[in-house]
Amino acid sequence: MKRSNAEVLKRLSALPVSDVCISVITKSELLFCVEVSPRRRQDQAALSAFLNYIEVLDLPDQASPHYARIRLGLTLVTNNTREFGRVSRLVIENWTVSP
Repeated sequence: MKRSNAEVLKRLSALPVSDVCISVITKSELLFCVEVSPRRRQDQAALSAFLNYIEVLDLPDQASPHYARIRLGLTLVTNNTREFGRVSRLVIENWTVSP
């Protein structure tokens, strides 16, 4: 959102927008960040523009960290590889570093 990581922007721009999605949890986190931002109006506009282009995935009632691996077969892109690396067979990528 802040366009602060060149490597993430490079990886994201190489994908068709139809291949990009976020979870409803991530959307909620982004909405909270906008609410507490000192640049609320600017950040709200950026988030609204971003959300217009990507799919937001709902999670079932029994959602777990295994959801992406088991139900959707998606790759989780995160900078928090330490935490998510503990989930067996979950495919993760950290786009903040060069491949």
